[in-house]
Amino acid sequence: MMRMRMKTYSPNYNLAERKALEFLKLSNSKELPIKIQQFKKIFKDLEIVKFSVYAKKEGLTIEEVCEGLETEDGLITFNPINNKYRIMYNDTIENEGRKRWTLAHELGHYALNHLERMDVPVLRRSETKNDKDNPFEKEANCFARNILAPPHVIFHLEEKDPSIIEQICKVSSEAAQNIFRFLYRGVREYGIGYSKDYAEKLGFKDFLHQVNNRYFCKNCRVHYTIEKPSYCSCCGNESLTKTIYKFGDEFEMKYPAIVEVDFKGRAKVCPCCQNEELDYDGDYCNICSAYLVNECADLYDDDPFGNQEILVESCGTKLSGNARYCHKCGNPSRFMNAGHLRAWHYTPIERDELEDLPF
Repeated sequence: MMRMRMKTYSPNYNLAERKALEFLKLSNSKELPIKIQQFKKIFKDLEIVKFSVYAKKEGLTIEEVCEGLETEDGLITFNPINNKYRIMYNDTIENEGRKRWTLAHELGHYALNHLERMDVPVLRRSETKNDKDNPFEKEANCFARNILAPPHVIFHLEEKDPSIIEQICKVSSEAAQNIFRFLYRGVREYGIGYSKDYAEKLGFKDFLHQVNNRYFCKNCRVHYTIEKPSYCSCCGNESLTKTIYKFGDEFEMKYPAIVEVDFKGRAKVCPCCQNEELDYDGDYCNICSAYLVNECADLYDDDPFGNQEILVESCGTKLSGNARYCHKCGNPSRFMNAGHLRAWHYTPIERDELEDLPF
């Protein structure tokens, strides 16, 4: 095989972008970050090996592995004996984004057949990472950029900032800034467009909905996904913050759907009498007449004589099974008023505490 001269070849960015999109489709990924390790299961002639595993097997230190392989990051090689490609990467590097970029970069060499086209048995990151004129490195970087941060998806994130790309795609800060610059430079200077319909066709509809509609309540510290809420559906507070981040357990939904509802918002089991035979049209239980749909309820004011006056009428919004308040107007939910749901700050009294009460 003839070795290709670098000066006769220019990087084919269109090819790299098409290959990245092809691999994205093959992965059947529905959310970000993309899991690069999955490609070793998709392609039978591809292996991915960690430096730490290789070091243990060979009885070497990581430093000795890096010295022997002549790279601190990773490489791709081809074994003609078993006809397999092997990507090796330094998993001991602390920067997770850097490791993911190395994996995606080497996968780009594999996808674009660079070993064959260059007629070499191995490509190391340390060999050419500073060589800005190497067209194959440029292609591999283009592939990595497009597989880790698919532009058809990234473009439709409502929050336009490199830090968002860094968080969602799990890439380094430097990589996120480059991705952001390439994406919006293409849109601004070359008129490149990315259809949201195509992003949804790729399978990212639910992902985009969740990322673009994720909120955090500072009062009850609940994290949930809902479109344009004005009030927290758990505590009724207005202190909502839109966010893509999850910071530990405080962002986990602590208030599960005590009343499970179907796609129409109707309880599957009556929350009042536990009647399970609800396979009929209608929103009332045929045993106890309880209303089976959790929706926005009227807000009442009780006077000292037990009379009720409507302060705020219901807006009629149907709510999730665990919603205590309407996220649009802040009124209590029907399930909350009926006692099917407890207040978000409810803490059950332990038996020992009951025994200590003076009555």
